[in-house]
Amino acid sequence: MDTLVKVGVLNGRVQAQWHDNCTGTIADSSTELASLSALNAIPTLPSTPDLTGVFDAPNLDPAADQVVINGLKNLTGGLSTLGGVLGGQGSTSSLLSLPNTLSARSVVRLVDIPGSANKAVESTSTLQVAAVKLLAGTPFELSVNVVSQPTLTVTSTGDKATSTVRYTAPILEVVQGGKSLGKLDAANPRLDVPIGIPLQNPVDKLPIIGALLGTGQTLPAGLSKLDLGVLRLSVAGLNQKSEESTQPFKGFQLGATARLLDLQVLPTDALGLPNLPSALAQISLGEQVARAYAPTGGVVCATAATPPQAPPAPQPKGPALAYTNAAYQSVPIFWTGTAMLMIGVVLVAALPRRKRLSPYKAG
Repeated sequence: MDTLVKVGVLNGRVQAQWHDNCTGTIADSSTELASLSALNAIPTLPSTPDLTGVFDAPNLDPAADQVVINGLKNLTGGLSTLGGVLGGQGSTSSLLSLPNTLSARSVVRLVDIPGSANKAVESTSTLQVAAVKLLAGTPFELSVNVVSQPTLTVTSTGDKATSTVRYTAPILEVVQGGKSLGKLDAANPRLDVPIGIPLQNPVDKLPIIGALLGTGQTLPAGLSKLDLGVLRLSVAGLNQKSEESTQPFKGFQLGATARLLDLQVLPTDALGLPNLPSALAQISLGEQVARAYAPTGGVVCATAATPPQAPPAPQPKGPALAYTNAAYQSVPIFWTGTAMLMIGVVLVAALPRRKRLSPYKAG
């Protein structure tokens, strides 16, 4: 598993409370991840640099295939280490790493419904991280700087027509060698960084990633190269799901999910290897999930206490939102799997024994 992911210290905190007059925060949770490194190798690619008899690109003739095979032989390592770039000691040789703490926070509270005395359930998820590093400690290091942090808010009034999802997408800037390669945001959600080999004998025994040679110098004009893959970075899109429920009370349930960053290693048509998957590796970082569930018409809150001499007021017959504890859950979720890591926060607002939405899956 160390080849795939290493996770540092993880700290979490959660607090829940309930006031009959529907004031204050109901649930508040936070999670901090001290360090992370993912993919010290690409297990879907061969580890040997000699691909004689294996490499056969459909768009290259046999002579061109041999040129590529000879170029790969000159690299320090096999394609599984991106030609020797990955696979050293520690996170500095990982495809992705966190140089600073990543923190996530979830807050559940009740908010006003315009024109109604009842309340809506609002769930908010936020992330805080300064930057993500790709190929840290290598001559090809890329810094994905978080210019603007993402925020996801889901509000359920109990009715589909007035329930809402609000998402502020992150703004990320990709920098290599002190130069900006571009920005990722809602309008420009994708950026490709090529991975290639020089078709002349390399002096540094390393591939070409982005616009840099293995020496850290800018790719000179006129140098012949062939791109065998790309690092695709994208700001993950927003997915929504809703459901009208009758148990444990009649109401409306709304959820949404988004991710800070998706990183894929994709082959090009020039990578002539058999049985390759469409994505050689994928990492998803900073998953945010928010869900809210409220009874039809909104949450009925307690009225002000009556004077002692007055007869006791009858108890409301409408649906109550919570039974002291366990009515709301604020659950930090951290999931790791082969070639994929997701870090995020799940917000849930509902009664005990509520009917759950189907789990969200990465897009």
